[in-house]
Amino acid sequence: MSGWVLDNPVEITDWTIVVEQSDGFRAPELLKRRLHGLRVHDGKYITTSHIVKYKKEDNLVVTSSGTHYKLGKMNDAYAEWLKEHKV
Repeated sequence: MSGWVLDNPVEITDWTIVVEQSDGFRAPELLKRRLHGLRVHDGKYITTSHIVKYKKEDNLVVTSSGTHYKLGKMNDAYAEWLKEHKV
């Protein structure tokens, strides 16, 4: 694997991307995005620190805390919303 990918990333499933709340003064594109989903190893739903990297070919995300996440299945309702809105 490439230099920034850990050997044992945290697996997350049933995930969505959530956007931090706006304070009304920042443009929407400046708001940080985070993962929210089910951490596979302990069955707990988590919201991560903000996303800083995404490696599409490996389906991996790195957050500002330095944690690496392996993306499993996307949340069905989120996938449907993305499809409906052509995102």
